[in-house]
Amino acid sequence: MTTLKATVLIRIKAELIFWNSTGTMSRNNGFETVLSAAVILLALGFFAFMRWQTGSGSFSSYRISADMTHADQLNVGTDVRLAGVVIGRIARLTLDPRTYHVNVEMDIRSDLLIPADSRLGISGGIMSSPYLSISPGHDKDHVQPGGTL
Repeated sequence: MTTLKATVLIRIKAELIFWNSTGTMSRNNGFETVLSAAVILLALGFFAFMRWQTGSGSFSSYRISADMTHADQLNVGTDVRLAGVVIGRIARLTLDPRTYHVNVEMDIRSDLLIPADSRLGISGGIMSSPYLSISPGHDKDHVQPGGTL
């Protein structure tokens, strides 16, 4: 009798018992617990990697636009860089039918302010993807959210 009691107690302690959404009791084996923990860690690792790659202190951004004579090799999602560091992405490209200029809308990290006299250029090497490069100016006024560079 004591052997049966000890076996039952060990088995209950070894298994995780919980109530599922239907109100019935089900048993969760260790594999499911480990797999769930691995998925959560993988998701957290992805967000940490994304934050490290972009150098972003926050995930928020603001949108500015610029008028360019050409947008060769630029697409929605193309990097926007300042001093070689990714600070945003191109959100929208539209062509003005009157002037044939391209309106480029960019989402820029909210912790950065772009001087109003900054210049834009398209950069990229033979082995790298093209990106929109911002050469910062020295103006004390900055481009406001929704403003034009």
